[in-house]
Amino acid sequence: MVGFQVDYGPYIINVAILVVLTIALGYTAVRLRGRNGVVGPLIRPRGRRVQVLERTHLEGAKNLYLVKCGNQHWVVGTSETSLSVLGTVEPSDPSFQADLDSALDEDTGSPLGWLQNLFGGRKMVWIGLLAVSALLLIGHPAWAADAQSVLETFDLRQPTTTMSTPLQLIIVMAMLTLLPFLFIMSTSFLRTVIVLGFLRSAMGTQQVPPNQVILGLSVFLTIYTMAPVWQVINTDALMPYFNKQISQSVALDRAVTPLKGFMLKQTRREELAFFVRLVKVPPPQKPTDLPIHVVLPAFMVSELSTSFKIGFMLFLPFLIVDLVVANTLLALGMMMLSPVTISLPFKLLIFTLADGWSLLIQSIVRSFKM
Repeated sequence: MVGFQVDYGPYIINVAILVVLTIALGYTAVRLRGRNGVVGPLIRPRGRRVQVLERTHLEGAKNLYLVKCGNQHWVVGTSETSLSVLGTVEPSDPSFQADLDSALDEDTGSPLGWLQNLFGGRKMVWIGLLAVSALLLIGHPAWAADAQSVLETFDLRQPTTTMSTPLQLIIVMAMLTLLPFLFIMSTSFLRTVIVLGFLRSAMGTQQVPPNQVILGLSVFLTIYTMAPVWQVINTDALMPYFNKQISQSVALDRAVTPLKGFMLKQTRREELAFFVRLVKVPPPQKPTDLPIHVVLPAFMVSELSTSFKIGFMLFLPFLIVDLVVANTLLALGMMMLSPVTISLPFKLLIFTLADGWSLLIQSIVRSFKM
């Protein structure tokens, strides 16, 4: 590193100016400060008729003042809401008058007197000034690091075959916003959550189970169903990429292939052929050669169709219970009584006795072709 000659002259001058300004500001602030709305003047000349010679803080908002008015000395007590004269003091003793003059000199004189009152003596004033000066003078100028090596790392003019780490981080942060939509559109979550929603509507339980429970159960069933596919993606794409064995494009192709295979197994030929005609891509030799933007919407439409078919099968037994209860109430002449109110307990009883939750979850998981 190249040596530098440091000129401390301007540095010391700046420190001295800073010390003087600090003392001046502190002196001004203390002279202007007051407690409980009592503000002392900046300069109290001796020619004024009324002078506050001394103040003693008692407790809380209570203070005791020694006030000089002409030749009389008064002791005044103040609180938050009142002011009272406690008595007068006759300065008959010459030492008392000397103490008052000394206190007045220190309180209204130079900043050194203010510092003596603040620190408790002339010796403590000099110790405080030396400590502040030493604290400001021990600092040493610090030189910035050489930026050449840092700039060479981010040289955008150099041709590269792979994306740089900052660019990868930006792309990953952008993809995180699309992750929930990809989770819904390309997995078994869509069919699971729709079937569970149909079950709640068929039973007529309004908000039971709540939406949070349905979403949570759908997420865990999706994780269980998609675990084999994600395991293949982790083995063939993620781990080799993290170990720097394959490039980014190869890792992306390997990750899409098993996911596309899962979606093609659940997609009907009619929907797939429709989107192939809609996008106007040439017919591939095999379905796995289709682009992902053709397979994904066809998979979603097929999932919606399959979910509605399962929902129809779920509604049938509960619809029969509603019809039986409605006809029974009509035969009994209870036409003003809602059949839904009477049929709900019977629906819950039948669904529980038939072990409906276990059968439904098993049917949802087994409905996916793996």
